[in-house]
Amino acid sequence: MGFEELLHKALPNVTLGTEVYNSGEPEGEPLTVPCSQGWEYDRSEFSSTIATEWDLVCQQRGLNKVTSTCFFIGVLLGAVVYGYLSDRFGRRRLLLVAYVSTLALGLMSAASVNYIMFVTTRMLTGSALAGFTIIVLPLELEWLDVEHRTVAGVISTTFWTGGVLLLTL
Repeated sequence: MGFEELLHKALPNVTLGTEVYNSGEPEGEPLTVPCSQGWEYDRSEFSSTIATEWDLVCQQRGLNKVTSTCFFIGVLLGAVVYGYLSDRFGRRRLLLVAYVSTLALGLMSAASVNYIMFVTTRMLTGSALAGFTIIVLPLELEWLDVEHRTVAGVISTTFWTGGVLLLTL
């Protein structure tokens, strides 16, 4: 029995309904009933998402949140590991490793064939992203003379902040 079959047995596909089914969901969440005829997705806006790719709906909808959680666990671990390794082996060398890792793992996550592979590659991608994020600023400041470090640090973090603000639009 493969992983996909185990996953579907452990988390059966269900759809929203009016019947009461106690699935241990928090109060205020929509109740679910078993779905005997599958799920039909609205593909008018997006042709494929992780929810449509691996049926992360109804009782499996929590796996969407698990994906984000694992990504940020990777970011946390990557910040610690890359910070330590960059101090030990040099920032430029580890920065190259972080860039190549981010590229390779990002492509692997896009080509994932199952949910576990996707979550694993996203976690490792988060680790690599944290790696180059945590390496770039100190490296940038080390390359500059003391008089220009403050201005350069403020400017580089301003662009990051601007990018985050643009994401909210």
